[in-house]
Amino acid sequence: MQFKLLLILVWVTSPVFGQDTLTLQECFRRAERSRYTAIVERSALSVAETRTNFHALSFLPDLSASSGVGVGFGRVLDPVSNQFSNNQVNSNFLSLNSSVTLFNGLNYFNRKSKLGLTQHQMEVQLDQSLNQLYTDIASLYIDLCIKQSQVKQQHERVVYLENILAIQRALFRAGKISHIDTLRAQNLVLKEQSEKIRLNESLQKMELRLNIRIGAALNERHTFDISQTNQRIQPNESYQLEMNAIELELLSVEEKRTRASILPTVTANATLGTNYSTALKENPSDFQSPPMPYRNQLDLNLYQNVSIQVNIPLFNKGEYLKNKRIQTIKEAELSAQTALLETQLELRKQEVDLQYNSIEAQLKGLEMSVENLKEIYEAMLELYKAGKVVFNDVENAFQEWQTEVLNYEYANFERIRIGIMRWE
Repeated sequence: MQFKLLLILVWVTSPVFGQDTLTLQECFRRAERSRYTAIVERSALSVAETRTNFHALSFLPDLSASSGVGVGFGRVLDPVSNQFSNNQVNSNFLSLNSSVTLFNGLNYFNRKSKLGLTQHQMEVQLDQSLNQLYTDIASLYIDLCIKQSQVKQQHERVVYLENILAIQRALFRAGKISHIDTLRAQNLVLKEQSEKIRLNESLQKMELRLNIRIGAALNERHTFDISQTNQRIQPNESYQLEMNAIELELLSVEEKRTRASILPTVTANATLGTNYSTALKENPSDFQSPPMPYRNQLDLNLYQNVSIQVNIPLFNKGEYLKNKRIQTIKEAELSAQTALLETQLELRKQEVDLQYNSIEAQLKGLEMSVENLKEIYEAMLELYKAGKVVFNDVENAFQEWQTEVLNYEYANFERIRIGIMRWE
């Protein structure tokens, strides 16, 4: 009965076999397709694209319609008949107005360049945000791989200890050891099984966090394998350098717009309208004459107007000189930031290379140490069977070997973590 319960416990607390392997690349793809990324991260880029696409319409003339009604009391000057009246005068007007900018210092093209650069800026920001998302997911994924490996190692530890317990029981029946050794080994098995349950709980909590990041259902369960990944994550400084380059181009565009602000602006305007007033009589000499019919007045009062307006800036309170000086200061600031970022990027690259080379060298030593400690444990177990060493010696050799196995596994995953952060 106890053996059956043990099998059930191992089955419940072990990773579910037969699950699909979720690769790091698939995590990235699912994160890109998630609702959060599609709506939140891409919203700024969508706004910039919309502004760029609609900018072409700004080249077209403006067109507006206007209408109004008015009532005059007492002695008033009627705006339609241009006559004074002591009676109530009702009036209204209808008009169509249009204007188009013929020349504004090429600001249409400068604005188009600015919108294009702003859209590019949003694209870089989106790439930077996705890269940060990839960084967080990769770190969590590797932590999951480490935890999954620990669960596997813990399962193997339980199996090894159960084998030792089986050997002890045979030795006890042969009268070669006391019952104390079997009790101690049994307690070790229980302790390791309890640790396995705790590790499984921690693994499932981490998997819940990963599922949220990639937009998966919370109850999805997977196995993880990062051994074949070739993914690379760019450093944040590389995106900042690209953003600085765009900022410098934007400053160049702003300089052109500043120069355009002191150039004349030429605008063409056109108006088509008509008026109606009750003060406009059919017979102006007869005070009792009824107002001219509405339709007749629309034809009579129809007016058209076309004009060209030239606006020449003469004094703008030093705005041009102020903007020029601010642009010079910003250019110097961006150049200094760029030089610092390039230095930081090279420093980070060398640090990551040193870490990677160091951990690779450590792995070679750890691999050899694991093999040596395994041989020591197996030899110690044989000596224990022969009654030449006590159980403490076997336990210590086993624990030392297993600790080194965990160190090796952790270092191996750290090498992968650092490798993902390397770039050419």
